Amino acid sequence: MKKHLIIIPLLVSLSLSKEVFANDHEMDFFNDDIPIVLSATRLAQPQTEAPASVTIIDRALIKLSGAKSIAELFRLVPGMHVGYFRGNRAVVGYQGLASEYPQGVQVLIDGRSVYSPLFGGVDWSNLPLVIEDIERIEIIRGPNGSSFGSNAFQSVINISTSHTTQVNGFQVKSTLGEHGFQRTLLRGGTSYEDLDFRVSVSHLDDNGYKNNTDDRRQDIFSGRLDYQISSLDTLQVNIGAVNTLKQTKNPVLPLTYLTLHGR
Repeated sequence: MKKHLIIIPLLVSLSLSKEVFANDHEMDFFNDDIPIVLSATRLAQPQTEAPASVTIIDRALIKLSGAKSIAELFRLVPGMHVGYFRGNRAVVGYQGLASEYPQGVQVLIDGRSVYSPLFGGVDWSNLPLVIEDIERIEIIRGPNGSSFGSNAFQSVINISTSHTTQVNGFQVKSTLGEHGFQRTLLRGGTSYEDLDFRVSVSHLDDNGYKNNTDDRRQDIFSGRLDYQISSLDTLQVNIGAVNTLKQTKNPVLPLTYLTLHGR
């Protein structure tokens, strides 16, 4: 008799806990909003209806990742791997196919391709963009040449920057780390009637690893302007400049990149 008194309450408690867990799990699943993606077909559609496997990295996930560079964010994407050539040149590859300039990965910033036909890939260490200006990244895990051309043989990375109205005021940020890592960011934005603009300036010092020739110095200037022409038309202008000095066994001249884009 005593055995029945002990076993029955135990079975009831287990069944109740299982039911509560199932209800909570079901409630969380159906209350989550399905994100809208733009990169699969260049049309807005729910992620579940997109004809491709899409990974989304939003602003909240970027902050939680603690990444110090844009390339490090793609460690969160299944099938992608991130490495460094000569210690200070970031390499982002997909499905195990990689080199100094991995081919087949198309990269766009606000709809503009940064794929370099000269090198046959993307120079991640010299993108004219700071990580704080990124609002959202959509990664198509698979070929999508029908929408983005032959350079999208393996995957597509579509980076969207934050709108200028999201930055109002002045921001100063400083980051210190090991191996002589120092980064300073100045960021500001303002609005004037139908005109909004944002400017970001950053300076980076990184001594790399001990006994390895991988020191890096980098200055980045990026800006964005949005002008509301009418209720349906908007003019967007992006400008960026990068000055990079990298340590190698054979010293080279600093690399300077300047980009200007409007649409």
